[in-house]
Amino acid sequence: MAARENQGIQLALIIFVILTIILIVTTYMFFNYYQKEKEANKALAADNTSKDNTAQAANKESGLLKMTIGAADTEKAADVDAKAVKDMEKYGKGLTNDNKNYRFLVEQLGTELKTANTRI
Repeated sequence: MAARENQGIQLALIIFVILTIILIVTTYMFFNYYQKEKEANKALAADNTSKDNTAQAANKESGLLKMTIGAADTEKAADVDAKAVKDMEKYGKGLTNDNKNYRFLVEQLGTELKTANTRI
């Protein structure tokens, strides 16, 4: 009978050793996976911050350009473009297609103003 009790303890010990080895392996695998995901998360966070800064800079630049041409910050680009086309049709009749922008429009209107002042 003593031999059988010893076999039960040995069987329990073998089962616990196998379970412990399986637990160690799975814990290592999950920890390794966690470390890789943590690194990937850091890289994505840095990329997200970079893209967010780029978007903020573009938004600020867009606001400055809208302010320069007299459009509201909340106006959509299509609305601003439509107003620019109307301005070019109304005031920029002498401009070529390559020069249809506000810079050349101001130069042309300034030239017309100078010639009108000299005539007066």
